[in-house]
Amino acid sequence: MTAHGSQLSDIGVRQNENACQRLLKARQYRWAVAVRWQIMQIVLVLAAPILAITFGIALPAATPYVSFLAVCLTLADVTLVDRAYKSALKTAARASELLDVELLKMDWHSL
Repeated sequence: MTAHGSQLSDIGVRQNENACQRLLKARQYRWAVAVRWQIMQIVLVLAAPILAITFGIALPAATPYVSFLAVCLTLADVTLVDRAYKSALKTAARASELLDVELLKMDWHSL
């Protein structure tokens, strides 16, 4: 018993139950998906332009094609990758909150 007269927490026991273990794995998977999208975004925003500049300097005749490719990569980042990353972040945050709600027996925050 604690100083306030209540019983000890059973969180340690509940976190090892199958339901919580499944939620933990789902949460970890969701965060891994978000990280993959973030890596894709970093590649598109940083690595691709550096390679394009290097390629453009090495082959000046290819500069218009490199510029077109840069615009296409920018559009892909804005329309696909960034949206997928933000969606993955929201899903991962919800999975984390669901685990917390179940494990800590908290009320679900409707926001």
